Formats: sequence, C-alpha cells, structure tokens
Amino acid sequence: MSKTERPDLTLDELLLELQLLSAQHLNEFTALSKKTGLALGKTLVLSHMISEANLEKLLKLQAIYRGCKIPRQMALDAYRCSTTEGLTIEEGLARAGVFAQIISFSRLGLLLVDAKLISKNQLDEAQRLANETRFPLGKTLTMHGAITQEQLSLALELQRLMRERKITKDQALEQLSKTKSGMSPEAIARVESALKTALDTQAVSTSKLPKINLVELLVIAGIITEHDADTAFEVGSSTKQKPEEILKSSNLVPESLLNTALELQESINSGDLNAAAAAETLNYIANYALNQPAG
Repeated sequence: MSKTERPDLTLDELLLELQLLSAQHLNEFTALSKKTGLALGKTLVLSHMISEANLEKLLKLQAIYRGCKIPRQMALDAYRCSTTEGLTIEEGLARAGVFAQIISFSRLGLLLVDAKLISKNQLDEAQRLANETRFPLGKTLTMHGAITQEQLSLALELQRLMRERKITKDQALEQLSKTKSGMSPEAIARVESALKTALDTQAVSTSKLPKINLVELLVIAGIITEHDADTAFEVGSSTKQKPEEILKSSNLVPESLLNTALELQESINSGDLNAAAAAETLNYIANYALNQPAG
C-alpha cells in the first residue's frame, strides 16, 4: 500500500464501531460465514442480526468511503443519522457535508438514469452488487444486461467531455438518449462519431456554462458577509492574490471549508450541481464542524 492510500473501511469494522455486533458475535458469524460459503452480510441478514435495508446502507457506505475522500468518523455519523432519522445513506452523508463527493461518485449511474437507459431501481441493485463484488458499477451493469458495452463506453466518454467542460450535461443526455431503443453497436458507434464531429466543428464555449466565483458561493452559503466579500475583492485587486488565499490569511474561513468550497465551485461550474445545493452543503459542513468537540 502506497503512502497516499488509506486503509479500507471493512464491514467487520463498521459492525463493531457502530456497535451493531459485539466482537464475540462477529467472530461467531464470521466463522459461520466461512463454513456456509455465504457472505458475512448475507449470513447476518439470514440470522436476523441486521436487516436487508441496513446491510445495503453499510455496503453503500463502504463503497462511497472507498471512492470518496471523506473522514471515517463522518461516515459513521452518516450511518447513525440515516437509521435514526429514516434517511437514505446519501441523505445521511449530505447532512455531514459530503453531498458533492457523492454526486461525483455516482455520476455515471445518475447519467444513465437521467438518460432513461436504466431505472433508479436498476441503479440501486447494480450499486448493491458492485459494493458486494467490488466490480466497477459500469461493469456490473453490462454483466447483468442493463446496458451494452457500447453504451457504457459512450457514457464514459461523455463523462470525460463533461469534466473537461466541452459539453453540458443536457448535451450528454441528448447523445446518450439516442442509444436507448435497442440500437446496434454499429449505430451507437455512429452516434459517438457524430458527437466527435460536432465537437471538432463547433466546440461548446466554456463561457456559456454557468459559473460562480468562490467568494460569491461563500456569501450565498452564509459563510462570509457581503462586506467580507467586498474586502476580499479589494485586497485581491491590489495584491493580485486569489480569493482563497485572502480568506485563508484573514482567518475568515477554515482551510478545510475553503477546500470543500473549491470542490463545490468546480461542481457548479461543470454543471453537476446547482448553487443552492452547494450553499446548503457548505452550511451542513460549517454546522457539523462547529458542533464537533475540539481535538
């Protein structure tokens, strides 16, 4: 394991840290799992130790933790919040301020659902299977016939173009939707070729995509005042500093919150998130951080 990697959050650890099982019970059911050949989670469900719904939450939380840079404690708190308040695991994580990362993590699935190539139920089932098998979501969908390999390839290419801000999400959906009527691989290839030709002849100007600057986002989120924003702009004009540098040096916004704000800003400007959702997320994060005990 490289220095930049971090340990995975295993199902065993989740069960213990969330106090869903004692160490003794975990050992017993782990042994039973090995004896029967069933996965540990399935063994626990069949033994009525946890519900199927809660197992799905745990597996999804594992996958999101693995794919997104979220604090371990935040992941645990999100599960507790989801179970006590009857929320989905995504909603629980959003309460902990990681909505943007979840959007990024599940972008492929959401793109396929929005293009009406798969249903939300198909996505949920595929994500559950992907969590259990550790196969990529796209591979899981193709293995179970939900989409073709050609559709997956096109979806991944469209994702790349969206990230590079060469096309908008609406344009991606328009291209992807053309493949939903049982088209042959050759026909899908023609769609992809037409898309590349259109990009070559008339690239989408990034200036046409919605933009928001960092200071504006922080004002909308209620993190800084308009007076703070004006001051930051004035100082930036005279010193040629970036807004985040000014806000950081003035101690107006914690560095961790600034980093998240920058990620949200990028999500807005790439068309993945609207400003209202981003502002709500920043409020969640600010409230979460302020309510945590020091140290």
